[in-house]
Amino acid sequence: MAGLFCEMLGREGNGIGIAKQRTPLVQCKRHCGVRKHKRHSTRKLKTKIKAMIERLRAEMMEIGEEQRCIKEGQNQVRKKYEEVEAEREHIKRETEVIAKQSASIQVRLNLMFGILKARAQNDFVGAAQLTQSLRDLVRKQNERMQ
Repeated sequence: MAGLFCEMLGREGNGIGIAKQRTPLVQCKRHCGVRKHKRHSTRKLKTKIKAMIERLRAEMMEIGEEQRCIKEGQNQVRKKYEEVEAEREHIKRETEVIAKQSASIQVRLNLMFGILKARAQNDFVGAAQLTQSLRDLVRKQNERMQ
């Protein structure tokens, strides 16, 4: 076995020799003939670890950049949500105002219809009362607007 330091061991009784392999003898360029297996493996291990650390640092930089992009995206979504929420509140208030105006218009139309009905039936006293009610209602609404 070339490059390996082997030893022949004999067993008692049968006389058969068995080769036992020990640590390989590494021919070091600097220290020829000296077993440097552990030193070489630790150097390789150190270079592998350094390469792994560099790779991890690069990955961490990429992850940091991705996290920054995600954070910016979240901020944009938050701002957009706040804008939509403000617009929703504005539309809700406008809808309430329109609903109140619609109810007010319906009340006035009902009073006007009652006035026309009372006049058609020659009930001038009822028509006068409804007309006064309509005037009072319009005056109150005008006062609220001012």
